[in-house]
Amino acid sequence: FGDFIRDRDGHIRHFEPAVITCPDPSLNDQHLKLLADHAVADGGILEGRYEYDAPNVECSLVMLKPDNFYRPSRRPGNIIDTFSLTGLRIVGTKLFNMTVAKGQEFYGPLEEIFASKLKFLVAKGAMDALKDTFDFEFTDADADVLADHLAQRNASCEFNKIVEYMTGVDPNSVDQSEWPTASNAKCLAMLYEGPDAIAKIREVLGSTDPSKAEPGTVRSDFGRDLMRNGAHASDSPENAIRERNIVGLFKDETDTCDVAELINAYLNDR
Repeated sequence: FGDFIRDRDGHIRHFEPAVITCPDPSLNDQHLKLLADHAVADGGILEGRYEYDAPNVECSLVMLKPDNFYRPSRRPGNIIDTFSLTGLRIVGTKLFNMTVAKGQEFYGPLEEIFASKLKFLVAKGAMDALKDTFDFEFTDADADVLADHLAQRNASCEFNKIVEYMTGVDPNSVDQSEWPTASNAKCLAMLYEGPDAIAKIREVLGSTDPSKAEPGTVRSDFGRDLMRNGAHASDSPENAIRERNIVGLFKDETDTCDVAELINAYLNDR
């Protein structure tokens, strides 16, 4: 599993093992300290390290959804392999538990969209349920009136279903003060960098509805339905920035590194 480079004479000039381990405890502590000292500068998010000979270099966020991690499988790796067809570079990754608070923030814009986009389903449901209930005619106009009244409640219900799926926690089952920590589901966030990254990722991702996605796309091959559709990807540079901030994949001069903090806490306790 190592990697190596040969010169023109066939001699190996560089060898990089896939795994490095220390022969004794003292060297182990030294190596951990070295990793902690350089974790922020030389690890984490590596955005902007490569010079591209092309315009419109972007950074897109991709998130593998929780059903990919319900049990150990090759699904996450196979999905990443599919995204690799774009030729883009992965410049940051984070395996994390999406909390109810982050789920509410991440998918918040959908609630208002659902109120208008799903209103027709509320009207249809009302018509199907009530058209034969009364001794008078129940009309489409009557169904539309009910839809106007119930559209927001329906949107909130559908929105909570998404949050529950992404977090493994029903928002209504826990107090709002617990939302920042409530989570029972894993997600994998990745940053893909390169020319036209947003469009390239969206093309390989496929349509939101797996049944309508192009063959060979992530959602066609790995999606199950509109919600459990394999992965999420940013649809614009602005949303990529917003979503990166929510999941914690944005770096600035004041950034700390959770890996460095964990290592230093471990070494200080010894």
